[in-house]
Amino acid sequence: MDTATREVPWQEPTHPDWRRLSARLCEWTETLTHRRDVLVKISPQTSGSTPAGLFNHREATVTIDATRTLPGHPEPDRIDLRDARDRARFPVLAGVLAHEIGHATHSVRRPGLAGSAAEWAALLEEPRMEGRVVACRPDSRRWLQASVAHLLGRAEPTNRLEAARMLVLIGGRAMAGVLDLEDLPDLDALTKDWLSAEQISVICEQTDNVVAASDGDIATLARAAQIISSLFESRIDDSATEFDDTGDAGCCAREGLDVDSAIGGALAAIAAKAATELRLATGTVDPTPRAIAEKESARARAAQVVADYRQAREVEHRHELRRPMADEHRQAKILASQLSSASMRDVDVVRVPTTAPPGNLRTSQLVRRQAQIHTRVTPTAAPWSSTRRRTVRNPILKVGVALDISGSMEEYAQPTAVAAWMLARAVTELQGRTATVTWNHQASLLPVRANNASVPVPTICGGSSGLPAALRVLERELDLGGQSGARVLAIVTDGDLPNSDDVVAEVERLVDRGVHVLWLSSGDRQLIALPSKVTERVLQNPARIGSLLGEAAVQALRQA
Repeated sequence: MDTATREVPWQEPTHPDWRRLSARLCEWTETLTHRRDVLVKISPQTSGSTPAGLFNHREATVTIDATRTLPGHPEPDRIDLRDARDRARFPVLAGVLAHEIGHATHSVRRPGLAGSAAEWAALLEEPRMEGRVVACRPDSRRWLQASVAHLLGRAEPTNRLEAARMLVLIGGRAMAGVLDLEDLPDLDALTKDWLSAEQISVICEQTDNVVAASDGDIATLARAAQIISSLFESRIDDSATEFDDTGDAGCCAREGLDVDSAIGGALAAIAAKAATELRLATGTVDPTPRAIAEKESARARAAQVVADYRQAREVEHRHELRRPMADEHRQAKILASQLSSASMRDVDVVRVPTTAPPGNLRTSQLVRRQAQIHTRVTPTAAPWSSTRRRTVRNPILKVGVALDISGSMEEYAQPTAVAAWMLARAVTELQGRTATVTWNHQASLLPVRANNASVPVPTICGGSSGLPAALRVLERELDLGGQSGARVLAIVTDGDLPNSDDVVAEVERLVDRGVHVLWLSSGDRQLIALPSKVTERVLQNPARIGSLLGEAAVQALRQA
């Protein structure tokens, strides 16, 4: 699948792939909660301030922002968190969804709380709820750690309210067993510039009380929220985490971590470590940067091959039709006979000795067997022999011709076109395939057909930069990338090319795949350093093009 096709669902939030992924996520969440009324909706959001996840108590719906939870724009139709390997590949999605389902399972409405106390209650509920999630399902701990940046957002404090918030959200998660204290910096030291020792002690004590509270213990949560609220005169005014009694709850962070800060760097390291451990546990190996680069390069080349092939079929170079002579018809028949002889394979005959009939009896082996039995030795002689015959299939021949039609190739155009016509007639009798491409600054398929009564001779015109495209067109037209049969590609050129590096790269690719490449140069010297396996010939006489092509095809058939 090309990049454009893969990006379609990401450009359409209502694409059916998102609905199917939402249905699969709903099925997975049934393993996380006893509730059966929670719906999950995932799609890419266009707003930059959209949280990664949001649970709506009134509608019992979890909304996930695919843009934030699925980095790299993977194909949504290939994601299934029911598979442990996909949970390892997409730990942020698993963690955010587990967090929101935790709110659906363990968080309850808190009537009677308002103002600053309600805001602190919402913050205190976050570590308490995640602690319950981990206690009920220990494997969710790694998912929550891997998605910690999307759950917490910016954590470095810049005032006393943010310092208190960090103690509740991060210190509370350490108290709940979601995070490990040894992986975190000293939170007291980070907050001492904003909070007094007494305030830090009160916040930690009340957070610990809430983390230990059971589901539905609103009294403990409300009392702790009011005590912490009394420490400050102003409200939190926090947009990262919201919880009210009217609807939306369990809202993940809208901002990312500051990885350059002490606490941000520590949380980023925790997330990376958790993601790595998840992949190791499931045997999921991330591709190396080199593998990623090679995959992108292969994808780009495939797109280029398609574009070149489409253009070669749409563009037609000018050519004139000429009737083949009697001698050319005779040479085509001789070439067909030579190719037929080279392609013929014998019947494979194998004689298999056996210890029991049927088969031809071999008396010497029978006597040996009786002697072995008489001397009480394990019999190894095989008195019978059967003959098996297998007809070996003749190799399929594929021949491509790339003809340079730039200004200096006038005397080589007609001999090459005639040779391509003769090859087409001869190879067709062997059920093979041929194709001819002419190229100047662009490539075009020359309409050479075995049943044509005339030979198309191209008109010389244009530059000489189209050889890489011509090679890609022939590779696609004849499927030269396959590993079976005899494959020959002949290049007829003066060798004076402006893009020699691209040409050598395409030739090396074909040679590595087992294609017999014949380089026929019209110049007195070779201007390009070709791979060693390429057969190079300098054409002093254009009339030899046909015989050289025939020899290369015969040799390829014999070696196949």
